[in-house]
Amino acid sequence: MTLLRCPRDQCISSFLGFVYCALRVVAPVMSVMLLIGDATERPGNSSAGFPLTSTHRGDVITPGKPRSGAPLTENQPSKVRCVALGGYPPPRLRVRVDPRRDVTAQMVLRHGVNVTSTSGAAGLRRVVRRTELSTFNFVTTGDDDGRWAHCIASVAGRRPAVDSVQLSIHCECESSR
Repeated sequence: MTLLRCPRDQCISSFLGFVYCALRVVAPVMSVMLLIGDATERPGNSSAGFPLTSTHRGDVITPGKPRSGAPLTENQPSKVRCVALGGYPPPRLRVRVDPRRDVTAQMVLRHGVNVTSTSGAAGLRRVVRRTELSTFNFVTTGDDDGRWAHCIASVAGRRPAVDSVQLSIHCECESSR
């Protein structure tokens, strides 16, 4: 018989000589994806996951494999989705345009789970947590052209997962009278 010991700060109580411990479970985010404009209709409801394209250290976000978003028109509202799969406790999501402009407050947070059957095992299911920020009212300016938008998913105690998209903005021309 193997006896497990837990740190005193995790002990809940003792009863009949047994000590009960609270185990803290932390799971990383499996994948994250930033979808902008027309690309937001891409199937994102599966638990297959998305590629991670950037790294995040402190306040510095380094874009990875360059990925351009669908062209947006300045001063026109567009749809943006930041989707994370996995993570426990549920990840904290943030959306930023370059490191300086945080647009998270403009977005709606939703949680859900995807349940799929496992390969051949009767009764077993795979449960994947899905966390999403979205808005239909993301408005850009001509100054945003070429800048990076970042979807950052973080779980305490784990390295954040980041997906980045380079913005392409069609500027409105001013007509001369």
